[in-house]
Amino acid sequence: MNDPNGLFLDGNETYHLYYQCRPVNQPISIFPTNNNSRVFSGSAVIDVNNTSGFFPDQKNGVIAVYTLNAPMAQVQEIAYSHDEGCTFTHLVDGSEEGMYVLTISVNLCAPLGGSCASYPLSAADSPSTPFDGAARIADFAEDNYAGQLFYDTPAGEDAISIAWASDWQYAQNVPTAEEGWRSAMSLPRRNFLANLTRTGCDLVSLPYDLSSVLRERLAVRSDLGNGTLVIDYSHVQSNALYFQSRLGRVAPRGVLFGGDNPFFLDRGRTRGFDVPLFMDKFSTASLLRADGTWTLSGVIDRSIIDVLVDRGAYSATATFLASQQLTLMRLTTAELPADVSVSVAVYALKSAWQDYGNAQAVVVGKQALIERPLELNGKACHCP
Repeated sequence: MNDPNGLFLDGNETYHLYYQCRPVNQPISIFPTNNNSRVFSGSAVIDVNNTSGFFPDQKNGVIAVYTLNAPMAQVQEIAYSHDEGCTFTHLVDGSEEGMYVLTISVNLCAPLGGSCASYPLSAADSPSTPFDGAARIADFAEDNYAGQLFYDTPAGEDAISIAWASDWQYAQNVPTAEEGWRSAMSLPRRNFLANLTRTGCDLVSLPYDLSSVLRERLAVRSDLGNGTLVIDYSHVQSNALYFQSRLGRVAPRGVLFGGDNPFFLDRGRTRGFDVPLFMDKFSTASLLRADGTWTLSGVIDRSIIDVLVDRGAYSATATFLASQQLTLMRLTTAELPADVSVSVAVYALKSAWQDYGNAQAVVVGKQALIERPLELNGKACHCP
């Protein structure tokens, strides 16, 4: 599997996510127009007001806009669905309206190399205003690519996004291919624009509501100070954790950190995968809040870590491939002034797939049988 596509929330409160692979959960929704083309990334919307003219008798028609990859060119195509996105009918040519935030996925020429997501902004008071052209990077690590927003989520709530948690520089070389998979989707995030110190208007990302999977509180400290907290989570079935920490002065004053306060993420010591383009270190710079506080939160599971610095002002998704299962988490602070407070909380997470697994904890989706012609010794045959 790879890029998430066509994200939308339908009237039955079902979240739809399409991906470019032979499916195991649902039948194929959009087929290429011929045997020489392939359907690449795209988006979907619900045409509630029938502005397209395709849905005169319904309010839940779905329109998909996507890239068709042909041998000599890549072109934009439109397809529409009368059955809430299960199957689509092709249409050629279409129109596009203005946007306020435009996400652009860049492949093989990102600042860190490989893949990344960036976004320019348009003035919020006029959808016809051109985008400002500034390429803001949405994630400071390597494994948050081709992210999209769910269409038709409730008005007034933060936009919800999900991305492909991998990078084209090494996606096809990871050793998990021997286990039958090579990548996964990122942690769902809620997104909103905020006016950040020094950088101005920027996109903030935080984990989508984790309450349905938040389980046992493994550790909590309100006075860690200059100390270490070790958490053994070998008993957590999902092998996944959520952690959060807050640092600040008991009585805010003066400077706590100097300079740009670099934050580093290092995945190099997991040692389960090592190729030249699999970079091990990523960093960003974050300033203290006006109230003198600094925060860090994140989710870590068997193969992905999501970190959110300064209440989501800076975020990173990084895959890692450990040589053995991780079971200990160590949180350490050092060289802090005596009047600095450090609070920490760590929670176990329930696997979102736990209720769907068989006796061996393996999730087997609906098997789609695809009829396709095959040439064998000069004779045409059909096989599933």
